[in-house]
Amino acid sequence: MSNPKAVRQSVTKRDALGLQGFFEWWSSPAVPHKDDMIGSSRSVPLAEPQTSTVPVDEVIVTLGQPALLSCHLGKLLDPKTTRIYWQTRNVEPKVLHAHNKGSEELDMQDDRYRNRTSIYGDLIHQGNLSLLISEAKAEDDNTELDVIVQENGLAHPYCSKRLRVTARFQKPEVNVSCLGGVGQLKIVCTSHGGFPEPKVNWTGLHRQDNNPPPMVTVNPNDSTYTIRSTLYVNLTKDQSATCYVTNPTSQETVNTSITPRVSCPDMYPPDHTTIVIICTAVLVIAIIGCPLVILLYKREWLTCSGPNQSGREVQDPALHPDETTGLHEMENHACCDT
Repeated sequence: MSNPKAVRQSVTKRDALGLQGFFEWWSSPAVPHKDDMIGSSRSVPLAEPQTSTVPVDEVIVTLGQPALLSCHLGKLLDPKTTRIYWQTRNVEPKVLHAHNKGSEELDMQDDRYRNRTSIYGDLIHQGNLSLLISEAKAEDDNTELDVIVQENGLAHPYCSKRLRVTARFQKPEVNVSCLGGVGQLKIVCTSHGGFPEPKVNWTGLHRQDNNPPPMVTVNPNDSTYTIRSTLYVNLTKDQSATCYVTNPTSQETVNTSITPRVSCPDMYPPDHTTIVIICTAVLVIAIIGCPLVILLYKREWLTCSGPNQSGREVQDPALHPDETTGLHEMENHACCDT
């Protein structure tokens, strides 16, 4: 049974003496009920995060997979007289795992890490204080940790870590559709299954100013991300485009390239210069050809009409009148046949 008065006293002493002075006070024989405070109270003093000057080592782990936070002191320890605990470095430290004088101190463990952590108890004497997290979760991402070793009344931080959690994004799926009548393509790039939130960029297409930002959703079951990027682009046949999805933690990039060849109304309008040339040529032909056709028609009509400009018939004096009449009849018959 813990002594509430002694617990309150421990907190007051820590504030008054500071971390180092408090541990000296804590380890002295004059402290009443300290065994009760260790055994059943969550007010056991922990090392304050700002006291650590150990360089932070970044550890990248896969979401849902075991995470090993390696820590080797390079010296021997006596597990029977040493207290060891991994804790976060934030303003209100959370204990991941505690080992006190040869036994696990599970009641000190924060609920988020309960039944998820373990250390190699049989290797503590060799200075191996590595921590194993059985399953990395999204909430573990970007957590900074220290292992605190308390021996002979003194506490020292070691093996500072920053835990980064990541999951690989799937190869993007790119779909192309036609916006009928406006001469644009709608291109949608989708990727899912990754963590944390990715970055998306495109190459190869002229982007429009009115493109919406990527749409991001989170799977409530496993905290992975799905990202959907939509572009509305100027229509250019056989122009390739590539969608890139980058994981900001692992710096891994997956991509998919496409070449739009969609067949739909107004998809590939002809070049305007070609249209102008064709229309101009038709107009020139019409301007020149119509008078020429009219002139030829009139000439043919005059040839077949027979009478001269004076309105009188011209007879060949060498011919008999009957022969002349027969000749005119033959010419008229030929013109009519044509």
